[in-house]
Amino acid sequence: MKSTKQLLPCITALILILSLIFTSCGSPDVTLKTKVSVLSTVSGDYTDNGFHVINKDNMIFVTQSGLIELYYDKTTGAVAVKETSEGKFWYSMPLASDDESESRAYVLSAVLSKDGKKYILNSQDNSVAFSSFEFKPVSNGLQVTYNMASDKDSAVNGPQGDTPYASVTVSYILSDGVMDVKVNCGDIKVSDGYALEKINLLSYFGAEKDFSEGDFILLPDGSGSLMMSDSKSDYPEKSFKVYGSDPAVKDVTENESKINASALLGFFGMKQQNSAFVALITKGDTIASVDSVQKSSGDKYDRAGTSYTITDVSYVGSGSKMTKYVGTQYSGEINVCYRFLTDKNASYSGMAIACREQLIRNSVLSTRTVTSSAHLPFALTILGTAQKSGGRYVSLTTYDQAYDLLNMLKAKSVNNITVRYCGVLDGANNQDLLSGASTIKKLGGKKSFENLKQYITTQKFEMYGDVSTVIFSTGKNSDKSARDMSGKKLTVETPDKFSALSKKNTTESYALALSKIEKNITDYVNSTSDFAFDGYCVNDAGSLLYSDFSMIGQNRDTAVQTVSKGIEKLSNGHDLMICGGNFYLLKNADFVSGLSYDTAYPQSDSYSSVPFVEMILHGISDYTMAPVNLADDSETAFLKSLEYGAIPSYEWYCSKTGKSELDEKYSYENQLNSAAEKYQTADSILGNLRNARMTAHYKVQDGVYCTEYNNSIIIYFNYNDTAVTVNSLTVEPKSAMRVN
Repeated sequence: MKSTKQLLPCITALILILSLIFTSCGSPDVTLKTKVSVLSTVSGDYTDNGFHVINKDNMIFVTQSGLIELYYDKTTGAVAVKETSEGKFWYSMPLASDDESESRAYVLSAVLSKDGKKYILNSQDNSVAFSSFEFKPVSNGLQVTYNMASDKDSAVNGPQGDTPYASVTVSYILSDGVMDVKVNCGDIKVSDGYALEKINLLSYFGAEKDFSEGDFILLPDGSGSLMMSDSKSDYPEKSFKVYGSDPAVKDVTENESKINASALLGFFGMKQQNSAFVALITKGDTIASVDSVQKSSGDKYDRAGTSYTITDVSYVGSGSKMTKYVGTQYSGEINVCYRFLTDKNASYSGMAIACREQLIRNSVLSTRTVTSSAHLPFALTILGTAQKSGGRYVSLTTYDQAYDLLNMLKAKSVNNITVRYCGVLDGANNQDLLSGASTIKKLGGKKSFENLKQYITTQKFEMYGDVSTVIFSTGKNSDKSARDMSGKKLTVETPDKFSALSKKNTTESYALALSKIEKNITDYVNSTSDFAFDGYCVNDAGSLLYSDFSMIGQNRDTAVQTVSKGIEKLSNGHDLMICGGNFYLLKNADFVSGLSYDTAYPQSDSYSSVPFVEMILHGISDYTMAPVNLADDSETAFLKSLEYGAIPSYEWYCSKTGKSELDEKYSYENQLNSAAEKYQTADSILGNLRNARMTAHYKVQDGVYCTEYNNSIIIYFNYNDTAVTVNSLTVEPKSAMRVN
């Protein structure tokens, strides 16, 4: 007893010390918290144009694999890949020419920060110009180390005094006709007191200023987009954060007018005449962005590449009260896989096929195919309940009403239905913590639920219960929330579709601590015997990925592993639907909900959406686009979903709310007949193609597109107001024609 009393002061002191550390640094995984009054950026001096271009005479052969060869420019530290069947060279920096204008190209650049200053270094002006780069042959490739600093002495001998310095090694490896570009971030060296915020890798690979008709850059905007070469845009610089921004890392210094664009998958590509390449980020994707620049921005080239957030840095507050939080440096690997294509494969269709092969090889996607069926599914999201102002529930579709609605659809020859039932658990559209959430009693009792399940089973339909696995309502359990860099509870805001009822434009939720996700899901699965669904739809983790600064080492890379493991428990013995489509969760998905044919950046004649993601997924998983009834132009939305090979989708409820802005959108009554007619059209076009691979997609003429499948099916889509003739076939206005 005496020893216990002696320990109590020690324990109290330890708790106090830990509390002070947490308060001073913000969160356990924050290494530095400092006040910043002025922010400024310092760039290195431009040296000589010769360091920024490749001279063919200086290139040496390194290695070969399949139809590609790797070359190295010993004077600039740059590389080139030759595709031998076409004789096409892809250079990591532009080729030297008679053009006397300056090139600003580089192989690698780095952004470092200390206090209120950011320092930009690049491989050419801050390493090659100082002769501080090193070349090393390795098996099947080479390594180049760029020792970058603001002065020559530091670049050659290591940081001297308070000098920004970064040493980064890039590996180029050829195997199976593919080039892998790698950076082991654990080997990166940075001068003391500096944070390496970001690196840009091969931003000028394939950069071009002279183009042929049909050349383009493929970007991961929405489901995929084409930026036609040598075109102009109001947004000549575009950036796409892979898997979206991290809400735990806030930055008030970012331009508020900047478009916040995300990518479901880290990819990009480039086509030049009969040659093309597609790049896929296979490691480091959770910290990656895909970036592009057009000539119209004032740059000399159209180009695209990748950048990586090596150290999370959060700027919070304003003016002299701004606080800077610095996290730990990422120590994992970066790997970008480049695949080179020619002739007919030098298209975005060929790029999609190459990506699908790579994703299956890397076990990101499954080798399975969708089970064929006699009829195409009709994807129906049923809205069960919603929260009104004050937190009360309004019943929108009870189990009995859902039963009747499915009967009505069946009577109209809708013979295959996939149901996603939303608003079933406590909290409705702002769900409580999953592990403790029960079914809402307003929907009906166990008998009604079992009757609905039995009908669905008898009709061979499918039903997914909608669940939130990583976010929960802010009413209680706040101690289970993740933390942002400042140590505050991490909250996430989402648009509230029922704002007319709740009187709020958004719903605010907590993000769950990463360490609690697996148990949260396991506890729910083990407690749902009375109201168990045969399948579950994960409505949050497919579009939200965050770090958790409540513990050390809980970054987005860790989050992918943690969330995937938890979702795997949910899918054991159950069908799985993922809402959103971030690729790290799709391996076990039977269904992907809510893919988009829209883009974050405005579309134009020179910037357009393409079904790149859909070409990867078709035949592996069913998927839907946004519900047809929520589109401004439902006819075009329906036709576009068919063009993209998607299951037709609707989102309804049965009980009217008295709010016309909601009832006109979501009430089934005025939409049932037209939806059934559209379904019959969709079934006749796509009915037996669920397990087929989409092999090609292209524009035929203005307003006319074609999608091809691997079982020799060709489908034309005419968006014009008049009929068009394609290959002696007449395609009626606003319609599709299938040709076997």
